[in-house]
Amino acid sequence: MIRLSPKRLFALFLIFAFPSLTLAGPPTAKQAIASFGKIQGADQSARVVGMVGFYGQDQPPQWAILKPDWKVANLMHEYVMRDGKIVGERRFWRDAKQDLPTVAIPFDKIAIDSSRAFVLADQEAKKAGLGFDMIHYQLRGRDLRNEPVWVLNLVDGGQQSIGVLYISA
Repeated sequence: MIRLSPKRLFALFLIFAFPSLTLAGPPTAKQAIASFGKIQGADQSARVVGMVGFYGQDQPPQWAILKPDWKVANLMHEYVMRDGKIVGERRFWRDAKQDLPTVAIPFDKIAIDSSRAFVLADQEAKKAGLGFDMIHYQLRGRDLRNEPVWVLNLVDGGQQSIGVLYISA
């Protein structure tokens, strides 16, 4: 028989009664896109061409999701997701000089989520003898082959980039 102190029993009660109180941390990229799909619809999440997240320690506090407007040429929509909710939205015109992705990301093909990408980046940084304080994440399709790729910018405490890592997602 397992005996629990009153404090531990109360802690378990809080965890099961109020799961939002647990320290789960910010959502991963796949969790953010799943929330986006629930809010906007699966057809809209299937049109996403890129995601970025800044200041990840290990996960960024919010994700920016980019999708083109399929009705108006060169019009882009950017949605900011935080804690499973859209907290910001903007529209802007694509400039030909910008390096913005154009091919929809096949989220069903993503085998490496942002949480795993962080672990891989941390391992590679340790092998190289580099220390970093945060990661700026970018997920986009590579070329017209539509291969999802993580572009991870490792950043030190002085906000200086110390390396960029590309990982096939």
